[in-house]
Amino acid sequence: MTKYEKFSSLSAADRLLLIRAVVLLILIRLSLSIFSFRRVQSLVARLMRSHGRARRFPPVDRITWAVRAIGRHSPISFTCLPRALATKILLSRAGHDSTLQVGVTRDDAGRLEAHAWVEAAGEVIVGRIPSLGRFTPLARLEERML
Repeated sequence: MTKYEKFSSLSAADRLLLIRAVVLLILIRLSLSIFSFRRVQSLVARLMRSHGRARRFPPVDRITWAVRAIGRHSPISFTCLPRALATKILLSRAGHDSTLQVGVTRDDAGRLEAHAWVEAAGEVIVGRIPSLGRFTPLARLEERML
């Protein structure tokens, strides 16, 4: 089955979610390469505003599925920060509480490494890596902080 056939076989809601995820990922990746992080934070804050929907749609697992699917099948490489920011935006717009974490550590050669991940209900839902425990969280980005 081709990627197009797979995409066509999805529900309309899942297709729309994938389209939203890819647009956000591209927008965020471009923004991070052009603007300061403070400016990107401002953009993310505007994009996080929900439409006041009472029900939570799409569910958290579908949002994380969409961001991961785009990451796996896109010819564009998206690092952890664009993936985490896109997930945070999609979750917020759907009315789900979450926290974006940014942490740092040093590798064996002493070089600084950074990683971003998203937590919801006390669990890492995007950005889980085996070495996550090595990272010291520097920033927690929640709606009120953006």
